[in-house]
Order: sequence, then structure tokens, then C-alpha cells
Amino acid sequence: WATHSRLDPVKKVAKMLKERWYGVMNYFRHRITNAMAEGVNSRIETRWTKARGYRNKARYRLAILFHLGGLDMEPATH
Repeated sequence: WATHSRLDPVKKVAKMLKERWYGVMNYFRHRITNAMAEGVNSRIETRWTKARGYRNKARYRLAILFHLGGLDMEPATH
């Protein structure tokens, strides 16, 4: 009924839900989102922005592994 509404915003939302219905139902079925992947992508993009680019892909990869690798940089104590 929403797609036959005279209100354009209502029709727009109805069309969007219809196109994404499979993904919406998957969330309710499995309770899994891609938030973790999006967060990691955001942090990687931040590395690129802060450095204003890298000379080559190897240096960019090393920066990602260094900053997002979860390394413990504190010296080991006995």
C-alpha cells in the first residue's frame, strides 16, 4: 500500500525496503551485521588520510599491519 501512496517520501522508503528486503530479513534471522568490517575499513582509510598517501603499496600495507595489528609494543617484564 505504501508504493501507491501519493507521498513521494513514503514511496521512496517503500521502494528502498523492497529492494533490500532480503538483507533486512537476514539480519533478523542471523543477527549478524557487517559493522566490524566497516569499522576496520574506516580505520584503514584513516591511515591513508593521515599519511597523505604512501610511496608504494608495501609501505601502506606495513602501516595498516602496524596500526591495526593489535601488537603490544610494551617491553615484556618477568
